[in-house]
Amino acid sequence: MATSKPYATMPITLPGRIEIEQFDRGGEGVAYHDNDRKNLGNGQLNLLFDNPEALFRRSEGVDLSFTKLAQEGVAGDRDINGQSEPEGAIYLGWTKPGEWIRYTVHVQKSGRYRISGHVASANEGASCAITFDRNQGKTLIALPRTGSGHRWKNDKYLGHVDLVAGDQTLTIEVGDIGGFNIDWLELKLDTDGEGNESPVRRFPVQRLRNIHFRTVAKFDWFPEGPAYRKSDNRFFFSGANALTRVDLNGELHAVLLSPGGGGVHFLPDDSALIIGQTGLRRVYPDGRVALLVDGKTIGPGNDLSIGIHGEIYFSVPNDGIYRLTAGQDGRLQRVCGDRCNGLEVDPSGKYLYVAGSRVQRYPLDIARPDLGKPEVIYEFPKGQGGGDGCAFDAWGNFYSMHFRTGTIRIFDPHQKTLLGEIPVGVVPASNLTFGGSDQSQLFVTAGAPKTKNCQVRIADIGIQGFLGHPGDTSYPMLHFLD
Repeated sequence: MATSKPYATMPITLPGRIEIEQFDRGGEGVAYHDNDRKNLGNGQLNLLFDNPEALFRRSEGVDLSFTKLAQEGVAGDRDINGQSEPEGAIYLGWTKPGEWIRYTVHVQKSGRYRISGHVASANEGASCAITFDRNQGKTLIALPRTGSGHRWKNDKYLGHVDLVAGDQTLTIEVGDIGGFNIDWLELKLDTDGEGNESPVRRFPVQRLRNIHFRTVAKFDWFPEGPAYRKSDNRFFFSGANALTRVDLNGELHAVLLSPGGGGVHFLPDDSALIIGQTGLRRVYPDGRVALLVDGKTIGPGNDLSIGIHGEIYFSVPNDGIYRLTAGQDGRLQRVCGDRCNGLEVDPSGKYLYVAGSRVQRYPLDIARPDLGKPEVIYEFPKGQGGGDGCAFDAWGNFYSMHFRTGTIRIFDPHQKTLLGEIPVGVVPASNLTFGGSDQSQLFVTAGAPKTKNCQVRIADIGIQGFLGHPGDTSYPMLHFLD
C-alpha cells in the first residue's frame, strides 16, 4: 500500500503547531483526497499573483490560498474584531465533505492533548474529524461560525485527543458541513489548574455492562440493514421491504417496497444506497430509484460500507467483495474472493473489517485492484465464530453481531482483544448501527418470521458511535428503475 512522506523530510513534532499547508507528499489518494483535481486557490484564483505564497504547491489538488490585505477589488482578511490579518498566511479552503489531508507526526509524550486553531467559517455546524493511526477512533471538532471565510478566529479550544508517543499518521477529514478555512491547528499537552498533565482517557468498558434494549416496533417480515439519517435524526431498516422508516413511537413508514435489501447507507444529499437481491440501488429523496450494479450479473448482495474516497464496498456472499468507485467514471471491481456477510470500513479509512470464523481486516488502497492479504484481529474458539452486521464506535472499537445468539461482541483492534458482549434480548439478531442526536444509541434488527418475533430494538449505551464515512454524491449508474 502506498504511503505518504513528510513534507519537510522529518515528521511534525507534537506538542506543536501543524501548519495546514505542510501536508505530506504523495499526491491524490495517498497524502490527500480532494473532490476535484484543481487547486481552486493557488491553481485558479491566485494565478495573477507571483509571490511565493501564490506559487506554493500550486500544481497539487489541495485547495490552498493565502491571506490578503484589503485593496481595490480585494476585501481582505480580518480577525473577528475587524482588524486586518497578517498578509501571506497560507490556508486550506473550499472544503467539502469527504475531503481529507494527511500528516506524518511524531508525538513526544503520551497524554491528553488540547486542540486549538486559527479558523474561519461562514457556515453554522461546520466540522472536521482528526484521526491518529495509533489512536482509537476519530475526534470530532466543531468549528466556530465567524461570519465569513475571511474573518478569522484564534479558537483556544476545539477539543481534546488522547495520544500515545511515537511516529504516526494524522488525517484531517472534512465533516458533513464544509465551507470552512484552516490556517493551522495546535496540539498541546493538557494540564489541570496546577499545571499537572491530564492522564490519557481510557475507554469506559464498564458502560458495556447492564445495557438493556427496548423494542421500538414489531412486524412480520425479516429485518436487515439498520441505518441512521443524521440530517433529520431518523432511523431506517431494510429487509423484505427495501427501505422502511421507523419512528421511536413505533410507527412504520414504507419508503421503498420489494424487492428487499440487506444493507443501507445515507449519502450527503440524503439519497440512500441499498444493497440486496436486485443489486446496488440508489434511492433519491424525490423517489427516483437508480440501479448502480445489477444483481443478475454478480448475484444478490448483503451489506455495504463506504471508504474514505467515497468508494462503496459491498459483499456478495456467494462470490466475494466488490468495490464501486465514486464519480461518473467510477469502476466496479471484484476486489476479494473471500466470502462474507457483514463488512465495515474503520474510522481511519485504512481497513475493511469482516467477521466470520475470525475477525479480520483488509488494508485499503484504492489504487490496487484487490484488497490483498487480511490480518487476523481475533480468532474465535471452535464453534463460536460467525458474524453478521457490524459497526465501529468513535474510539475505533469494532462491534459485530452474532446472529445465532443475538449478541453484540466488541473488539479492540489495537490490542486484539474482546472487550465485552451485549445481549440484544432477541434471537436471532442480524445487524446494528449507531445513531441519535449524540450518536450514542444502538439500533438493531432482530427476530425472524419463523419465530414470529421480527422487530427493531434500541438502547442508550453512553458510548459515541461512528456513523461511517459520508460517501460521494456522484456514482455511475446503469439506468433508473420503474
